[in-house]
Amino acid sequence: MAETMLSQTRLARIRFIAGEAEQACEDGENAFALASGTASAMVRIRLGELLADAEPYRTIPKVHDLHREIHSAW
Repeated sequence: MAETMLSQTRLARIRFIAGEAEQACEDGENAFALASGTASAMVRIRLGELLADAEPYRTIPKVHDLHREIHSAW
């Protein structure tokens, strides 16, 4: 399950870098759902990297919601 979460996170990061913010959010939400209940340091690092990649798009409501959801879970 952790490998699937990490793969989803990588996909979301690539989509943010490619400027596909809406799709990246969907992938990020899937990754976050898979990460629920995981205390892995690697998972936290990858989600932090995802948030950094999402930062330029933070004014988009869906991105803002993803950012808030991940931060509130930490």
